[in-house]
Amino acid sequence: MKKALCIGISNFQDPYVQPLDGCVNDTALIGSMLKRHFGFTSKGIRSLADENATRAAILEELEWFVDGVSQGDVLVFMLATHGMWVFERNEEGYPKIK
Repeated sequence: MKKALCIGISNFQDPYVQPLDGCVNDTALIGSMLKRHFGFTSKGIRSLADENATRAAILEELEWFVDGVSQGDVLVFMLATHGMWVFERNEEGYPKIK
């Protein structure tokens, strides 16, 4: 069995987190590459993007991702998004100073 879960988050609800270019596109490109070069099928690849990549949706897809997996299966997990430190903010939106 071959399964892939691709998550791309470019836009965030937090106005202090700058949007990114390309994260959602990366999920489509990885899926295409997995099908073209590594024998994955459309049925074996799931993607979540932007507002659809909620905590609940990610947890649900992770259940699908690991369901029925056994030795020798191939799993690909891909996450394209920000990787940064976010400070706790005060009421005005500025970082809290401890």
